Amino acid sequence: MPTSIDTIIFLGFLIANIILGLASSQGIKSLKEYAVGNRDFSTATIAATIVATWIGGSFFFTLSSEAYSNGLHFIWVVLLGDFSCLLLVGLFFTPRMAEFLGKLSIAEAMGDLYGEKVRIVTAIAGFIGTCGIIAMQLRVAGLVFEYVLELPGIYGILSAGIIVTLYSSLGGIKSVTFTDVIQFFTFGTVIPAIAYFLLSSLDSVFTITEVLSNNPLFDYKQVFDFSKKQPLYHLFLFFCFAIPAFNPAIFQRIAMAKTTTQAG
Repeated sequence: MPTSIDTIIFLGFLIANIILGLASSQGIKSLKEYAVGNRDFSTATIAATIVATWIGGSFFFTLSSEAYSNGLHFIWVVLLGDFSCLLLVGLFFTPRMAEFLGKLSIAEAMGDLYGEKVRIVTAIAGFIGTCGIIAMQLRVAGLVFEYVLELPGIYGILSAGIIVTLYSSLGGIKSVTFTDVIQFFTFGTVIPAIAYFLLSSLDSVFTITEVLSNNPLFDYKQVFDFSKKQPLYHLFLFFCFAIPAFNPAIFQRIAMAKTTTQAG
């Protein structure tokens, strides 16, 4: 395993997550406190945990790979689509969710509205969908281990799985929220820094400007020419991304807010 500033930062991030996550796990006395806490989180904390939950490792993994293959065709779809979805949820749905604040899960909320059978179906569907999201996150952790630490990806999958399971199972939403805040500020700091160092390592930015100017994948005239097949495909993909939706994790982050105003 190579020793470098990248390795130190990455391992330090993992260690900080597990230590601070476990440190914030004290005082859990009930299932409701485990699931949604005491609902005394600050607005900044709620905002940070929603953003960190919405934009995870799978988001950057998908955006990076698809942006390389499809350029601006995919970039505008994800950025505007996800932004539109989150904006619609905040403006139109969250203000109408007062009766669901404090609910343990989206399955409990659906059960109160439509009965026990719907609650079971919602729980099963949420479990399956969440398993897929977690699998993608762990896969990204494995890739990071491969490229940064030059270790087999299985070590990254196991390490991330053990760390997340440990602090979330012991500390519940308090630990998860605290680590979400850490991740929010870490990504907000690290990503611009990485972009800066990558640009600084280039002999000239002319290579980038040439690609952006001459590559048809970044030609906005072709990207938004919906008479062609590829732009039309990505337009419908944008509509799919922009559909307001709640996965179990996002619903939980909203349910632990004090008021709908704070959650929105």
